[in-house]
Amino acid sequence: MNSGICTLAAVPVRSEPSSKSEMTNMILFGETFQIHEIQGEWVHMTGDYDQYTGWLNLKYVTPLLNKPATNTPLRQFPLAACAAPDESPLLLLPGSSLPDYANCNFHINGKRYTIVLQENTVSDVITYAKLFINEPYL
Repeated sequence: MNSGICTLAAVPVRSEPSSKSEMTNMILFGETFQIHEIQGEWVHMTGDYDQYTGWLNLKYVTPLLNKPATNTPLRQFPLAACAAPDESPLLLLPGSSLPDYANCNFHINGKRYTIVLQENTVSDVITYAKLFINEPYL
């Protein structure tokens, strides 16, 4: 396994191979990374987007079988959701990457995902923003 891709909304990157160590970064859905070392249940990695290095828990790592030709960033608000045919929808955060995106579809390791943009009112955005009050900055 030389490279991986994030298939969850967000995954913490740690400074050391421990869930108690400092969270130094996060990788978002669709971000790819290079794997340098596996130590027990931890993977030492470098993100392809920002070149940050750190440790990911192995249970959050999806091996990347085929490197995407393109990676389209999700830059809009309202939020979007995506789903593969056999999975529940996953809420995507702005900044997520959509590998090989075209016509509301994208693919990861040959699996097709469909993106659904959600229409939100100003009130919806305010309600969502309030969920982050008193949350850590990362």
